[in-house]
Amino acid sequence: MTKRKANDDIPQQPLKRSGTDLLFQKMQSSLPKQPTVVGEVFVMGSGECGQLGLGPDEVERLRPAKVKILAEKNITDIVAGGMSSFAISNHNGTQTIYSWGCNDQGCLSRGNEETEVFPVEGLEGIKNVISIAAGANHIAAITVNGKLYTWGVGEHGELGRKIMERHKVGSSLIPRAINFSRAKKFIKVYAGGYHTFAVTNNNEVYSFGLNNYGQLGLGDEISREQPEEVELPEGFVVKDIGVGEHHTIILGENCEAYAFGRNDSYQLGLGDNQPHNSPTLAPELKNLISISCGSAFSLGVTKDGDFMAWGYGECGQLGNTGIDEEKPTIIDLKGRKVIKAEAGGQHSMLLLHPKQ
Repeated sequence: MTKRKANDDIPQQPLKRSGTDLLFQKMQSSLPKQPTVVGEVFVMGSGECGQLGLGPDEVERLRPAKVKILAEKNITDIVAGGMSSFAISNHNGTQTIYSWGCNDQGCLSRGNEETEVFPVEGLEGIKNVISIAAGANHIAAITVNGKLYTWGVGEHGELGRKIMERHKVGSSLIPRAINFSRAKKFIKVYAGGYHTFAVTNNNEVYSFGLNNYGQLGLGDEISREQPEEVELPEGFVVKDIGVGEHHTIILGENCEAYAFGRNDSYQLGLGDNQPHNSPTLAPELKNLISISCGSAFSLGVTKDGDFMAWGYGECGQLGNTGIDEEKPTIIDLKGRKVIKAEAGGQHSMLLLHPKQ
């Protein structure tokens, strides 16, 4: 029997649909759609590691500043890491990922100066991935057959699988699928600092990892090494999940939002600063269409394309000149409308519609 190679865990060839795989066809309509709206990239907050992309001398911005080098790159998506930033360009059918910021352990996937914006290298062999998310020290990805893979550091359970002590160094760094007693088809994954959320095609939400502030939404503060389903109201359909360092907000298709986890900086948007270990309705977030959670702050985009921010803002990451916001607050962008907002560690990114 031929020994299977470690890098074969995530299939590199197009997957065949079996005649009995009836769930795949049902799942297709739920798969994430690739963003197509072109916008302009703005950044704000701390830039000590170059994560603002504004050059080596720009270490802080209290208000949104345009990343001018990306102005003609047809940017359709953005992603904010803890101390790094990414933008995705779609031009004439070709997709390019740009990165900048902290490059410890090669997380930018390229050489060159950290503070400058350059294309990511070496992505040619990655296939079949429909959703991917990165936490502080771990990565989770979903392939087209609905399998959930994780790798990286799993000491808090964020990999969703038990790592034997003697295998911690080697085994955890290899992408491996999480096994379930009953077949599950996943379509979307989200990662926070040390915890992970995954959504199935049947709208089930599973969480695992660190739970010291109740950020898993399971009604306690006990960490989980294996995925456990989060209880949400009957009929609630997940639209987006913001997963921060120690807090989480789940947004529904009906624009209702449920928040839980750490809250000492008012990052849950509930109007109080007490932790919550189970999903708690956040009435002031009812008009959001997307959500993103950072270290101790949260960002959202409203139905009208306005930018909303709340929580810790001393570094300028809320775009409001560097103050905290105890309640969800619309931030003035001088009439500009937002396509997407992304919360990083102490910085934020905005993808704005071009000026009319």
